Amino acid sequence: MGRGMSKPTIIKQEDVVKLVHRALHLNPKVIEAELGTHNGRSVRLSWLKDNLAKKTSSMPMHSIECAVRGYLLYLLGCTIFPDKTGTYVSVEHLQYLEDLDRVKEFSWGAATLVHLYRGLGMASRAKCKTISGYLTLLQAWVYEHIPILRPGDEIHVNERFPRAALWKDCRNNAGLQKNNVVLIREILDSLKAEQKHLSE
Repeated sequence: MGRGMSKPTIIKQEDVVKLVHRALHLNPKVIEAELGTHNGRSVRLSWLKDNLAKKTSSMPMHSIECAVRGYLLYLLGCTIFPDKTGTYVSVEHLQYLEDLDRVKEFSWGAATLVHLYRGLGMASRAKCKTISGYLTLLQAWVYEHIPILRPGDEIHVNERFPRAALWKDCRNNAGLQKNNVVLIREILDSLKAEQKHLSE
């Protein structure tokens, strides 16, 4: 199952800077400047990528470990914990990446679902126009449970591949056309809570 991941409790800005410095070994002034571009808790994915590009395998092991933490943070921001902008990632996730030997012990799947559910909840509000969360997971779930929305026929792939790889993007089959919003809304509106699949 994995260790639980509580909401980060870092309150002071100086503690955020120390965490990033400790985990990524970057200049504190550079870190402060970057944190100031958004909400004081996030960095741009492009900034992270630019700083990772300066690391090489010929550097000392400590620098390589910092690059690994940076890459993992980048991966988290691009996949399972994206924000609404799609361009920032919270550096508070670094607290789970500091000890690279323990990263595998955390319950990343549960944390992914929590983040997605929170994003869906916020997106359901009337004035909200964007969504955050691991949308590939949501899309795969939709394809599994609402067959009429599938982009194409299920393809057979090696069981080691992610389930999302089961669906190829093929819009010229029995599946719905991309722009048929009215029909999609009618189908979703007719869905009953007790149905496991829309085809039932």
